[in-house]
Amino acid sequence: MIRYGFDFSWDSTYGIAAKLLDDTSGPGLVLDLGCGEGAFAAPFGELGRDYLGVELDAGSVERCRAKGLDVHLLDLADPDTDAVHDRLVALVDGRPVAAVAMLDVIEHLVEPARVFSHLGRLVARLGDARLVVSIPNVTHIDIASKLLLGRWDTTTTGLLDSTHVTFFDNEHLERTARAAGFVELGRRDKQMTITEQGFPADHPAISRATTLRAFTELIRAQADDHRDTYQFVRAYRHDPSAVVEPTPESAAIAPTTAPFCSVLVRTQGGRNSLDDALTCLAAQTDRDIEVLVAVHAGPDVVASVERLVDRYAPSFRAQVRVLAVEGDGRSAGLNVGLAEAAGRYLAFLDDDDIVTANWIQEFRAAHDQAPGTILRAQCVVQEHRRTTDALVDYEPTGGFYAPYNPEFDFIQHRQLNQTPICSWAVPMAAVRALRLRFDEELPVCEDWEFLVRAAELLGVSNRAEFTSVYRRFTDGWGSMTTVQQEIWDDTALTIRYRLDARPSLVPAGSLEALAKSRDDAAAFAAAYEAAVAQVDAFERSRYWRMTAPLRWVTGRRGASISLVKARIRGVLGRGGASHVPPPQ
Repeated sequence: MIRYGFDFSWDSTYGIAAKLLDDTSGPGLVLDLGCGEGAFAAPFGELGRDYLGVELDAGSVERCRAKGLDVHLLDLADPDTDAVHDRLVALVDGRPVAAVAMLDVIEHLVEPARVFSHLGRLVARLGDARLVVSIPNVTHIDIASKLLLGRWDTTTTGLLDSTHVTFFDNEHLERTARAAGFVELGRRDKQMTITEQGFPADHPAISRATTLRAFTELIRAQADDHRDTYQFVRAYRHDPSAVVEPTPESAAIAPTTAPFCSVLVRTQGGRNSLDDALTCLAAQTDRDIEVLVAVHAGPDVVASVERLVDRYAPSFRAQVRVLAVEGDGRSAGLNVGLAEAAGRYLAFLDDDDIVTANWIQEFRAAHDQAPGTILRAQCVVQEHRRTTDALVDYEPTGGFYAPYNPEFDFIQHRQLNQTPICSWAVPMAAVRALRLRFDEELPVCEDWEFLVRAAELLGVSNRAEFTSVYRRFTDGWGSMTTVQQEIWDDTALTIRYRLDARPSLVPAGSLEALAKSRDDAAAFAAAYEAAVAQVDAFERSRYWRMTAPLRWVTGRRGASISLVKARIRGVLGRGGASHVPPPQ
């Protein structure tokens, strides 16, 4: 068997690379480095280009020449790179070169950075020819799933070809190309959901029927767009001025100069309460913060917010950036914060809420307890109303109260939110690694949906101190009253069904609490059945029948017991009560 004797098809990696080459280069010669059996030569007559190949294996060279292909013997790994380049220039013999192709070759060579650097010199000598490469993706879901369970299965060909000596993910390929001065012109990555790594078929990391596989696919898809990418197929031009020096590996463990926490303040302008929120932040005992004021309004409002910020002391003003937010929906400003935050964590504050001076200090204490988790402190509620004859345009109508569970109960949060947005902070490392974003299609509850998805994977570090005040406006100023209750209910139901439709992790201790809830529900249902049986027996009794005329005279109250039973059945979903269908 010829190890790399692949046939050409337009759906194969070779076909995809040929289309990309045709899209990104002009007429001329295609120089195929490491051409194997010459399968890549097939389309170029149709595409109006000449073909020249070089290959290390003498048998492959003979078979290519037998097919009439212009292929020559050459060892691309020869350490005398200048001699290799001289030989290639001689073979080109002055013909204009449209592109240099290196398909399924780089992963067989050591020192990929050096390979790309030499390729830069080569394409420059050949008149700034384009470069087209194909490289296997070592982070394909089939490899990732098996590696999770300790398997690394090399094969004759494919993703883990036994002769591969270097491995690439998307980030590694992009860094390596940029460091050599290659500027990407286009990509047509080869996608495959079923690969040669799909064995054994009933292995829990491979079978798509297992919950483990479903969950790993879900998490892998959050990280980037290459869960099913089989090979990276990219086209480049070379520009020496575009060299981007690679970041030293030691930088990954170097101390960071980023602020501990970024704080995103959402505002639409027009409320004096924004001044309260900024004053709270200026008074923090832990000043290792930056403040992002996301203004979801027009240029005039943005300018007025900038003037407000300018009134603060220079030391605080230097920590504040005012950002203009475009787009519709409550989540637009939140996603601007995720994109702009420079801090290690990101906390959120609406312009009508306030925090205590130790708000950031408690978040840092939560971080010290469990780095990398969601940081959570306690929140109280105070109801407010608008005023028209006071110094400010709102006033409290009562004192503080604490309606939220002091502990973070993940199962409870799957049903309803117990953590207002002003009482938690998310680690930005997780935001970037998992590409976490707020759903801009949700009209409300966007913070609840985000929090549950993030907490499922990160866990929560909880603090007992009260550090934030959620101001609830009761007379039409806040979203609790300006948004119809039906929208709140429908959105909450949509989120619950969406969360239930995906595999999930639950923190330790959650299953016993869930089992107890089911036991309590079963005990309640049994008690209900016993009570109904007693009522039924009473209604069939001689006394009940004898007193029927008296009940009729006093207002036909004899129907009340049956009515109560019917209502209880409706609450429990019994006796023909309709089931609420999933939202579409």
